[in-house]
Amino acid sequence: MAEVQSAEVQKLQVDLIQAENKLTLAKAEMDRVQSLVEMKIAARKELLAAQNQHQAILNEIEGLSQQLTLLGLPESAVKKAQVEKTVSTFPILSLLSGFVAERSVVLGETVEPSKVIFKILDPSTVFVEGNAFEEILPQLKIGQTVRMRLASYPGEVFNGKISRVSPTIDPEKRTVQLWAEVPNQGGKLKPNLFAEMDMIVGGGAEVLAIPLEALTTTEEGSFVFVEDKQSFRRADLVLGARDDRFIEVKKGLLPGDRVVTDGKQQVYTKSLMARQGGAVLGGHAH
Repeated sequence: MAEVQSAEVQKLQVDLIQAENKLTLAKAEMDRVQSLVEMKIAARKELLAAQNQHQAILNEIEGLSQQLTLLGLPESAVKKAQVEKTVSTFPILSLLSGFVAERSVVLGETVEPSKVIFKILDPSTVFVEGNAFEEILPQLKIGQTVRMRLASYPGEVFNGKISRVSPTIDPEKRTVQLWAEVPNQGGKLKPNLFAEMDMIVGGGAEVLAIPLEALTTTEEGSFVFVEDKQSFRRADLVLGARDDRFIEVKKGLLPGDRVVTDGKQQVYTKSLMARQGGAVLGGHAH
């Protein structure tokens, strides 16, 4: 992605080289004292002191190596520093696979540890942010299935699962924020797209539902056309839960009502003309 120069990394490399040199001397001293102890020339406490010094330098080297690794220096570069070879730059690597969605630096710019220099997106999975009314909060659960639709892909349904539910309620909208994890098959889902997300929250009770293709939604609301002998009447609806085929009707229809699906647009056009001219809506549709 990029390479950076760091005074801190340079200093740590120099410290590591110096520590390696001290380790060589400490090892030689420890071996010398060991020989003297075996010849009963030196006391064992001198050997213990030499061993402690050797171990302290080993710990120092390990600490410096870990610091360099945490700062992003590759393991190969850390090993080079241990043999008195420093590197002037080191690469910045991404911790996840994906693509660069945003770059906020230019060549030669000074950066701080807190600065975001790249934004990486993993296109295989997207997280969708949505809102649900507080009435269904008790029914929302982590792992619950959601179905998502986008205007960009009419007729397609994207399935996912709820990954997080906010612990707070919006005091004005009376909604709870939630997030769903949705597999991005084919890479169709893009950041900042608007989507409609449905959650299956019913407890299995029977409800009155109609096919989605029967529904018309305008600025006036949602409605259907119901067969009424030789004519049609408009029925304004209060809607509930939906899936990819049907939508619940809470108010506006009775069981047994026959709604128009095929030819719906034709009936709607005639209804507009009838309202403008004061005529009675009639005709034939299915």
